[in-house]
Amino acid sequence: MRLLWIKSGTGLLHPLDTGGKKRTHAMLVEISRNHQVDYLALRKPDETPSELELSDPYAASKEWIEWREAERGSLPFYGEILGNQLCSSKPYSIAKYIHRPMRQRIRTLVQEHHYDVAVCDYLYPALNVLDQTSQVPTVVFQHNTEAQIWKRLAANQRNPLARLYFQGQYQRMRRWEQQLCSSFNGVITVSPEDSALAQQDYGLKNVLGDVPGGVDFSYFQPVPDSARAPLRIAFLGSMDWIPNVEGIHFFHEEIFPLLRASRPDLKLVIIGRKPAESLRRLATNDPAIELTGTVEDVREWVNRCSIMVVPLLSGSGTRLKILEAMAMGIPIVSTRIGAEGLGLESGRHLLLADRAEDFARETGRLLDDAELRRQLSATARTHVVQNHGWDRAAQTFIELCQQVTSPLV
Repeated sequence: MRLLWIKSGTGLLHPLDTGGKKRTHAMLVEISRNHQVDYLALRKPDETPSELELSDPYAASKEWIEWREAERGSLPFYGEILGNQLCSSKPYSIAKYIHRPMRQRIRTLVQEHHYDVAVCDYLYPALNVLDQTSQVPTVVFQHNTEAQIWKRLAANQRNPLARLYFQGQYQRMRRWEQQLCSSFNGVITVSPEDSALAQQDYGLKNVLGDVPGGVDFSYFQPVPDSARAPLRIAFLGSMDWIPNVEGIHFFHEEIFPLLRASRPDLKLVIIGRKPAESLRRLATNDPAIELTGTVEDVREWVNRCSIMVVPLLSGSGTRLKILEAMAMGIPIVSTRIGAEGLGLESGRHLLLADRAEDFARETGRLLDDAELRRQLSATARTHVVQNHGWDRAAQTFIELCQQVTSPLV
């Protein structure tokens, strides 16, 4: 097969520092072993593809189109937000990616080449894709159910104005996500739960199926429990993503004090790129918080901790950090939302808890019980190796795409 793979503003995949970039990269590497991929994405003016990016065999051809984005928190950013609120029915996170040069380039590529399928990676580039690809089957790869994220964020807001804004973005995203997804020949999700939501909530008839998350379990290897610091807890993720920031504040305000009451030397290590300003203040004011920022190798930091927590109250989609942690043999405590879509069993693969008191109890139990940590680690690692190889995920993706490569319906 020959695929045109279209991605939005995070079009440079290196460094592999977000779950979305890791998933896209790993899938493309595996797909490119047997199929031809032409990769087209946006990039910011100050971003230049590295030699590693250019030489990486994740696509036969790679092209980036320059695109500008207002810096988050700047006056132009708030001007765009206001303009979007007043002058558009589209959610801001989709409207900002509408880009005429991208649309024109997609049209040219489709006219010049015979593609078996055009893949819209995430929903964000959809408005650039749909009008330009009438001669080729189209698939949207839904890493997240975007409206679900906004709905959960709105429900957790304490500030009435923030709640009103998030609720409005949820309503917009729900309308546009349903409309855009229904316009593709096929929708591929990342979990059975997301597929069911698309079919039941949106009434979609074009959901092809789901592709499980993967992990490179030769890269993410376990270390002995005895090598880990007993009073260090890890959190792993992109720290500019709102659900991660929200989850850390929830953990620090409502769970961490319950744990530290009997463990005053307990430390929380927040591992991930671009920490939000609120997290920087948190680390400055609380010596029990260690904030790493971008790190070259997350394994070194995770392996210094005895357990990992995933206290998410919102979010959707990829959740690769849980699979990577399981491959590293680090035991996990998560909310149900944090581990949603992975089909994991509490008490067997990890521990699940939602209320602050329950989360603190399960975290404390795991900190105190070396045998429980060992059992969870071993079972989780086995589960990952048996079910979450990237080769298997890529093969499933191709098989789903082949459902729409017959004459268009």
